[in-house]
Amino acid sequence: GSSSNNSLSSNCADSHNHYGIKLDDSSNNLLTSNTVTNNDYGILLDDSSNNTLSSNTANWNRNDGIGLYNSSNYNSLTSNTASNNDYGLLLDDSSKNSLTSNTANWNNNDGIGLYNSSNYNSLTSNTASNNDYGL
Repeated sequence: GSSSNNSLSSNCADSHNHYGIKLDDSSNNLLTSNTVTNNDYGILLDDSSNNTLSSNTANWNRNDGIGLYNSSNYNSLTSNTASNNDYGLLLDDSSKNSLTSNTANWNNNDGIGLYNSSNYNSLTSNTASNNDYGL
């Protein structure tokens, strides 16, 4: 089932979880100042829209630091850090999201990647360095 209008703040999900934090068919949630490290996926949104992710840290995850998949639209990602993952910030089939002042460094592939019909996203003042591909 779906969930909405939740707040996750200052949590730690560390080591060997499949997902550090996962929103599935969820809307209007606030994720702030969470730390997710050493998981398969750091923070993953699947078919989840109108969420706010701010000041989260997603480092050293085996796949995405922060990933938006399957029509995860109209989300706001601000001042998050996603470093030393396979992908830092990845949008796959997700549109009309706003990414502002995020940092994605030292990831194996893309610092920030947009794939498969990810359209009309706004990227402003993000930093992506020392990745295989920056943006």
